[in-house]
Amino acid sequence: MEFPVQKLQEEEKETLIDTLPYVEENLLEDSETSRKVASLLEQELSQVKKKKLEEQQTQGFLANTLVGIEVQRMEDGLPSEYENPFTRYEVSHPNITKQGDLNTLEKTILQQQTSLEHDMLCLANLELLKRYGTQSWLLFINQLEKQVERYRIRLKEEKQRIDEINVRRRNLQQGAQKKLSSLDNSWKQLIQKNKQIEEACNHLKVDIERLKETS
Repeated sequence: MEFPVQKLQEEEKETLIDTLPYVEENLLEDSETSRKVASLLEQELSQVKKKKLEEQQTQGFLANTLVGIEVQRMEDGLPSEYENPFTRYEVSHPNITKQGDLNTLEKTILQQQTSLEHDMLCLANLELLKRYGTQSWLLFINQLEKQVERYRIRLKEEKQRIDEINVRRRNLQQGAQKKLSSLDNSWKQLIQKNKQIEEACNHLKVDIERLKETS
């Protein structure tokens, strides 16, 4: 007699693991079965596409943007194509030969005034940061905490969903175990009855042969 599982194995040329792990506690004791399970898990995990962080950044929000191009330039160690904006605030002293030149002195004074204005703006920005920066950081931290809480809730829901799937699988396997046990008992009883019928038939054959010999 050809069983469906055996036929399926021959067609697919693969080893099917016919077991109920939630109800068969001796599964891990079988080294051959454990090896097959580990091999199937490794094969399935190898098919999962894993992206590196660099690829995610390249394909994500940094791709084809000014920030992404600048980050890539810094990683490659290339010089910047843009002029340093702080060079306009640098003060250059006139040469000795041009110290009496009025235009040179006016240009130097203008550079001094520009540099002083830049320093005053920097001090004003630092003062604003000192006054309002704390609140901005607190607001940013609050947003991060809310985001972390959302991810924590989502993680809890995913774990709960996994637990529900495992409970459902366990209940199905326990129900299947009861049905298999019932069918196994019925099969054993039928085998026992067949043996009894076979023995009775053999006894009848012996009796018939004895009667033939005596008649």
